[in-house]
Amino acid sequence: MKHVFDITPLGVERPPTFFVANEESGCCARNFMVGSQRPFDMQITNEYDNSTSFWYERDCSIPIFCLFRPVLKVFVMKDGNKLEIGTVVDTFSFCDFKFDIKDHTGKLVYKIRSNCCQFALLCPGCPGKSCRRVEF
Repeated sequence: MKHVFDITPLGVERPPTFFVANEESGCCARNFMVGSQRPFDMQITNEYDNSTSFWYERDCSIPIFCLFRPVLKVFVMKDGNKLEIGTVVDTFSFCDFKFDIKDHTGKLVYKIRSNCCQFALLCPGCPGKSCRRVEF
């Protein structure tokens, strides 16, 4: 089953759609697995020329503390072929969010960190714009 998401710029009242994300995942996985564990494929389509720009793949993982952490593979589409450009690894932390961004050779390029005690994470249904912002 597919889920479609529009990717638009922030802060614009009627934003144009730049990209469309098509998530491909199984019904059972979506309904019975935690979001960080479930497998999916996601195709990012450029709205300008309707071409696929990026492709994301994540296998099923059931993390146990620092073991079996989720890994998102990132591909760029070039001449109809998927070329892996890197991975995003959800590293272990008791409270905070930590992600390691690695290039196609496995070399660490960036570390992204966020405190778990942010209002948007504690109360995700808040209607205010400032309440929905998460800083990394």
